[in-house]
Amino acid sequence: MEYAAHRQWFAVVTGDCGTGKTTTIRRFADTLDAAKFKMLYLSDSKLTPRHFYKGLLEQLGCESKFYRGDAKRQLHREIELMRGIHGLQPVVVVDEAHLLDREMLEEVRFLLNFKMNAQSPMALILVGQRELWERLAWIFAPILLFTLRKSFTLKMTPMLGVQRIHADTTRLALS
Repeated sequence: MEYAAHRQWFAVVTGDCGTGKTTTIRRFADTLDAAKFKMLYLSDSKLTPRHFYKGLLEQLGCESKFYRGDAKRQLHREIELMRGIHGLQPVVVVDEAHLLDREMLEEVRFLLNFKMNAQSPMALILVGQRELWERLAWIFAPILLFTLRKSFTLKMTPMLGVQRIHADTTRLALS
């Protein structure tokens, strides 16, 4: 989790009941450098996008806008201020994430699409039971399928070292 926090990545922690997920989160929160990171924690079995933004903004000391789109933009502004002025990187932990509904999981996907995917606005760590993986795969399936298909096509034909270097530079030039 610390690795994800430093790089402002999306991470998933799963385990069965009683395996110490919440205890691990508490330990992780205790070890985070408060001069570099601002930990925001949510645990709500009925978390909606509106309440997600409201909960995060309240932890930042702000009164949330009523409409979800306004609250999302408000959160992004607050995060930019926190990063720019205070030099703090946000780390958002959502516990019991296996209980999140499809709408909330879709919102997570949109939340991570910040500045046209040029940067991640925060480290986002979803923590839940094993079924969380299945739910995430369903929401993120197009991204995962593209990645798998791309990896598969790269491995279809063996290449000599020179061909591999040429293929890699061609792919980089195209992307």
